[in-house]
Amino acid sequence: MNNSPQQFYDDLADSYAFIFPDWQAAVERQGDTISKLIGEPPLAVLDCSCGIGTQAIGLAKLGYTVHATDISSKEVEKAKETADKMGVDLTFGIADFRSLDDVVEGEYDVVISFDNSLPHLLTDEDITKALNAMKTKLIDGGKLFISIRDYAPPA
Repeated sequence: MNNSPQQFYDDLADSYAFIFPDWQAAVERQGDTISKLIGEPPLAVLDCSCGIGTQAIGLAKLGYTVHATDISSKEVEKAKETADKMGVDLTFGIADFRSLDDVVEGEYDVVISFDNSLPHLLTDEDITKALNAMKTKLIDGGKLFISIRDYAPPA
């Protein structure tokens, strides 16, 4: 049995949008919310754990220049298909965020990794490697945003 995050998200790709009651609305809402954090377009944004594109597509719709990557080739393919259907212009690639410095070209105003991607890394070494790789993709003064969901019930 393969318990890798890549396999998990490859297997989830076709049904991932179903976790949202209305995925299209989630794209709009998340794009709007994130834009308030990162600043007004046009900014170059790297979504280094894009999944099916929920945040990346939302930001591209608002006028950001977005390059979206993920370790799951199936989720990236799903994101590409959705962006094409929606007429949204952004670029995609396959990348493990621990190797962004080797795989992704260029620098960005903003790097994002939302919705619990970082907790898949189980060692301090891997976390450090990922954060350092994300840092190499930022322009001087660029911003990094990461979200980690707490699924525990409120105390």
